[in-house]
Amino acid sequence: MSRSTELAREKRYDVLQDAWLEALPDGLSPDEMLDTLRILYGNGEVDLALELLELSLSEMDAAGSAGIPDLCKGAACIVPDSSALRHHLLESLRDEYLMFEPLEFFFRESRLSKEGSDIPQSWAAFTRLLRYTKNNYVRHANFGPGQIVRVTRSSVTVDFEKSRDHDMTIEAVIATTEPLADDSLIVLRWQHRDEFESLPDRDPGSLLERLFRESGVDGCVDMQDLRYRLAGSSLKTSTVWRKLQEYAKKSAEFTAFGERIVRKSESSLESQIRSILGEHGKPLSAKNSVIASLLKQSGKIPDDILAVLLDEAGSIEDCETGAAFELTWLLSQKGRRMEWSPMSRTLVEDTASRALRAIGEIHSAACRKAYVEVFCDTVGDREEVFRLMSELPRPLWFELAGKLSEIDPDLLSICATLFVAEKGSPDRFLWTMELITKGLVKGDFPEGDRKISLILANLLHARADTQRRTAARLLKELRPGLESYLKSVDSRSLDGLVSELDNSSAVHETGLLLIMKRELSGRKRGGSSRARHFFWESEAIFDDADAIGRRQCEVDELVRVRIPAAADAIAEAASHGDLSENAEYTAAIERRDLLLDTLRRWKEELERLRPYPEGEVSSMIVSPGTRITISPMENVEDGILTFELVGPLEADPSRERINYMAPLSAALLGRERGDTVTLPGKEPGSAYRVDDIEILPEVLRR
Repeated sequence: MSRSTELAREKRYDVLQDAWLEALPDGLSPDEMLDTLRILYGNGEVDLALELLELSLSEMDAAGSAGIPDLCKGAACIVPDSSALRHHLLESLRDEYLMFEPLEFFFRESRLSKEGSDIPQSWAAFTRLLRYTKNNYVRHANFGPGQIVRVTRSSVTVDFEKSRDHDMTIEAVIATTEPLADDSLIVLRWQHRDEFESLPDRDPGSLLERLFRESGVDGCVDMQDLRYRLAGSSLKTSTVWRKLQEYAKKSAEFTAFGERIVRKSESSLESQIRSILGEHGKPLSAKNSVIASLLKQSGKIPDDILAVLLDEAGSIEDCETGAAFELTWLLSQKGRRMEWSPMSRTLVEDTASRALRAIGEIHSAACRKAYVEVFCDTVGDREEVFRLMSELPRPLWFELAGKLSEIDPDLLSICATLFVAEKGSPDRFLWTMELITKGLVKGDFPEGDRKISLILANLLHARADTQRRTAARLLKELRPGLESYLKSVDSRSLDGLVSELDNSSAVHETGLLLIMKRELSGRKRGGSSRARHFFWESEAIFDDADAIGRRQCEVDELVRVRIPAAADAIAEAASHGDLSENAEYTAAIERRDLLLDTLRRWKEELERLRPYPEGEVSSMIVSPGTRITISPMENVEDGILTFELVGPLEADPSRERINYMAPLSAALLGRERGDTVTLPGKEPGSAYRVDDIEILPEVLRR
């Protein structure tokens, strides 16, 4: 340690100033001066530091000292502003880069020559610009890596991997490329591909070390850092990353934390966590995942360390309130420390919408459950609790329901009543029915066959996991009610329900569909329901005989009149000259082709069209050629509906005449008076009863 550095550490500033003056100009090296200046700035002695620096520069300049450039470059990293430093720094750089044409442009671009600018920031920008010199490497997003082969006052020539000897303005090359070190992985991949691609197997430690050197600014690297450097090679990112993780797990220097590889530190756990929390530009939720892995790896942690860290974490102000909640939860040994309970109440939001956002920031499922419990205990607004329950996913929904059953059963009953009556969410309906079955909710809810009917009606419209859970419950605690319902429902309704649920893999996997099919097949074997073949289930298309006759007349008109007229129009247009620029000719061709396509479709349709069969259309069963009247079984405000099921030629939805091949008709065909139907597009559980069936007048006329 030099004499001046020692005096600065001891804060003996009067002695330091005299000793400094005596040692000038050759008694102090630039390194000794810089060490002293750093200490003075660290102690807040800015004026003294500037006085000594400017005095030294003046004396060294007068003596023609060769140490001025080194002192200026070192001081440029320390001193925010000094006219004398800026002047001597620029002059020394001009001497050093005498023949470098873009030098003055670099001064302006970095603001190093602008009075009043922050010298350390400008110096950092300038040193980066100096990497745009001959023989240095850069990387372009489209052209890949490249080597600078020529630099002039206004342009740069770069030999890119994908564009040889590419000329660019100096402004363009700075704006669109990034400098690369000569030994960077990207340069190695470009210039020495075989060596680069052998690294993961040959020397994964070297690859990981270089990856950290180039991108591990936060003390860790992830797969994205690797992917960026493997681009353009034959190596697969996921394979190489797996090898690096395996190496890190065995290494004494690195460790794998989930999706990251972190460099091990010799510092304490306390300082490591503080270092992670102090990283800039990274969200708190991302830091939590690293801290969670670090705590898990560290095993038992002294209580005094946790107490200090928990106290500091509780005072962190961050817009990620859910992440802040999880951080304190982690540092409190997952909520087990006594001081966490009062602290947690200050970290939950007071509205459902903000609470949902906060829950989305939490990684741990156990912590999300803890958040819901604290919210329920803390927020006094029952309406906000209801809103949260209306939006939560199922695992947290059950957590909140269980909590409400303890502290506010009345609110839980209100929620359950509304969710059962609500038709927009089959999942929430089925979850609520599960609460009712478990006895957590009291009230006037559907029971018996009505309960099973509603569950089955909502089942197909729920998410797959809800379907699987509900089907399993039907086969266990609800098995007696299910068997009773299957015996009571009419065969046609059961057949329709089986057909609907046949599309659900969850119902297949649990065996629920097998039980329903057994009940249905047992009835058929016993003769209680005989399988029937209906006339409309053939390949023929049925319609009114008069409508079929009109379609035949239209086909005849196409053949005899309209298509020949189109051919005449083509000939007329062709006689007008150059066909390549003849719009009339093109339009005539298009009209002719459209008519021919219509003729083809109508002929194919006529081959299948048949009049409604005599004797098979009756008022006993819904079929093509009948009018059906249905009424709602529960919601009378939906009103009575009347439909006429007709063939495609006579269909007119505005007059309630529905094509019998449409999805709506498929729900009605084959039904008898008194049957229950569910219409497509209606809410699950909205059932209608068939009240009346009539034969249409056009069928009776035959």
